Amino acid sequence: MRLLALKVGGFLILSLCCLFLSGCLYYYKNDLCEGNNVTQAKIDSLRPYMTKKQVQKVMGTPVLLQSLNLNRWDFIYIFRPRIGGPHVIKLCTLYFVEGRLCYYKGDWTPAHLSYMPQ
Repeated sequence: MRLLALKVGGFLILSLCCLFLSGCLYYYKNDLCEGNNVTQAKIDSLRPYMTKKQVQKVMGTPVLLQSLNLNRWDFIYIFRPRIGGPHVIKLCTLYFVEGRLCYYKGDWTPAHLSYMPQ
């Protein structure tokens, strides 16, 4: 009788351990947002001939600064949903001439800047 109780108890403990460990395989995964939080409102607030400091105040620090071309700022926004759904990747490139904002290239439509064609 005692041997049977040990076997049943051992089986229950082993079953509970397997049950709890199997729950570790499924974990919660957050939505992933990377890069600059660029919105249409931020793009619309850009004006021609703004200084780099003014642009940085509106847009934040660019993700990519090219060391050979400091007159080009690249802003990248990547959104990866945790469950299905397509990844969203948006790019925005701002061009400066003599320290002033002149051209724009990217996925948003600017209200006051001239668009630089591909």
